[in-house]
Amino acid sequence: MKQILFLIILAVTMPTIATAAIPPLAAEVSYQAPEQQNRRSEIRNQRNTFFVMELELTQDEAKAFLPLYNELDTKRFELWRDIRHKRALLERKAELTDSDMEMIINKSLDNKIAEARLEKEYYYKFKKVLPMQKVMALRAAERKFARLFIKSSYD
Repeated sequence: MKQILFLIILAVTMPTIATAAIPPLAAEVSYQAPEQQNRRSEIRNQRNTFFVMELELTQDEAKAFLPLYNELDTKRFELWRDIRHKRALLERKAELTDSDMEMIINKSLDNKIAEARLEKEYYYKFKKVLPMQKVMALRAAERKFARLFIKSSYD
């Protein structure tokens, strides 16, 4: 009963908790249109609420974990934003040269390596604030949220 009451209270207050420790989205992605920023914020709040329920986070765990996860998410977004921008510029050209294509592929591979380093860095941070069982369950929760999000996009 206490856990159900806690989840209801957490679901109601989650947007406040989730955004309290992160910078405004306008500072993160200032070139995005307001509706894109709002959509990204909505998705982040939905994901945070999902993680709280799926990982069965306590209030203290949620307060410690969610700002870290949101920080990781922002860094991942920034990492891939550059390659998306370069790819879009190059694909506008009438014909891509071999060096253009090679640059896109190399940048994409470099980003995958950088993303793996980021994930490892945050793994150490996560295990300081969550029990190992919940750190282990995070990957499955991320995949489950992605599947549910994609499915809801088609509905």
